[in-house]
Amino acid sequence: MEILHAFWHPDPADAFARSGCFRLWVETDALSTPASAHKTQAHKGQATKEPTKGQLTHPFALPRAGWPTLLETLGLKRPSASAERALQTCPVWLPSASQGPLPSPELARRLGQAGAEAGIEAEAESGATETGVETSAHLADPKAAVAGAGAAAEAIVLRAWQVETFSLEAPLRQFRELRFLTDDAFGDLRAGADLLFWHWFTQQLKQLFLQDQYLPALRYRQPPKPPRRKTTPPGELHPVWQWAGRAYEQLIEQASPTMPPACAVGSEIRFEPSSLLEHCAAVLLDELVRPTPLPATFKKRIDGSLVALGFDRAPGQQPLTVTDEQQARYRAWRRWRQAIDGGEQAARFTLGLRLLEPQDDAGTPGTPGTPGTPGT
Repeated sequence: MEILHAFWHPDPADAFARSGCFRLWVETDALSTPASAHKTQAHKGQATKEPTKGQLTHPFALPRAGWPTLLETLGLKRPSASAERALQTCPVWLPSASQGPLPSPELARRLGQAGAEAGIEAEAESGATETGVETSAHLADPKAAVAGAGAAAEAIVLRAWQVETFSLEAPLRQFRELRFLTDDAFGDLRAGADLLFWHWFTQQLKQLFLQDQYLPALRYRQPPKPPRRKTTPPGELHPVWQWAGRAYEQLIEQASPTMPPACAVGSEIRFEPSSLLEHCAAVLLDELVRPTPLPATFKKRIDGSLVALGFDRAPGQQPLTVTDEQQARYRAWRRWRQAIDGGEQAARFTLGLRLLEPQDDAGTPGTPGTPGTPGT
C-alpha cells in the first residue's frame, strides 16, 4: 500500500516576498533499508538539499526507484524531465520513537497495529511531544518501529527524516485528481489526512477565485540600513494581489483549527496554522492571477494603473521607490481599500422577521402552527 502525503513548503530563503510550493511524499507498507544503516546520499542529476548531520533516510518512505511508476500511475510524469530530475530530497519532521519514525494513522490502520494506535491515543491525550508540538495528526509506525511507542509518551519526539518529494505545479487541479485516484475503489493508493485537507482547502480557494474575491494591493517595505552608512534607503512599494472579502477571512478561521500538523512537516520552524494558510493562499493567488493572458486593447486601457503593476511585476522584484507621487498612490489605495472593507463590515447584519397569526374571535392572538388557529 502507498499513502500519499502533501505539505506546504515555504521557500527557505529569507526574502521579503517568500514563495513556496506543495511537495508530495509517499509512505509504503514495505520496510526499506533500516534507518540506522544509511544516511541520505546525493543522487546523480538530482536537485538535492545537503542533509543535516544526523538526519537519516525515512525507512518506509517510497524510495527513488519506485517513483517513476507511481508518477505515471498518478498522471504526474513530466515529459520535459525525467522522474529522477523532478524529485528532490527534503527533510520532514515526524513524530518518532527510538526505533524510527511513526507511521501515519492510515498506514497504522492498514497494518492492523492496535498497540501502536493505543500509543497514539495516549500521546494525543497528553497534547504535546517533548518539543511542545502537537502530534495527533501524524502518528504511528510500521511494523517493528512502533513496538515501544505506546510504552511511554515521553519516548515520542519530533525528528527529521529525509524523504523523496515531488513538487505539484498545478495544485488546484492535481489535488482534485489525486483525491479521485486515492478513492477506495482504486486498490492500494490512499490519501493521508494532510492531502485530504489540502484538497479541501485549495478547492475553497478556487471558488473564491472564480468569484473574483481578490484585489490589487501595495505592500510597503523599509529596506534595512546598510552597514557603515548613515542614511536609510528610501522605502519600497511592492505591487501584489490580495484576497479580499469576509468569505476569505471565514475560510482561514475555519481551516486553521482543523489543519493537521502533517501539513507543515517540511519545515523545522513550527508556523502558526493561520500564518501558513495565509502564505499558501497568497502564493497560489499570485500564481493564478499573474499569468493571465491580457488582450492588447485591455493592456492599453490599464497601462500605468495598479492593476497593470500587479500583472507586470512579480512579488519582491522591481519595487517602486517611495517618492511623493508613489506616496500619493499608496494613500489613495489605502483609502480605497478601507472604503471597501468598511462598507462590507457595515453590511454585516442579519435581518430577522417574526410572523404573528391574526387574533381569533375571542381577541386572543393565535399561536403559529396550532390547530384551529386561522391561517394554519
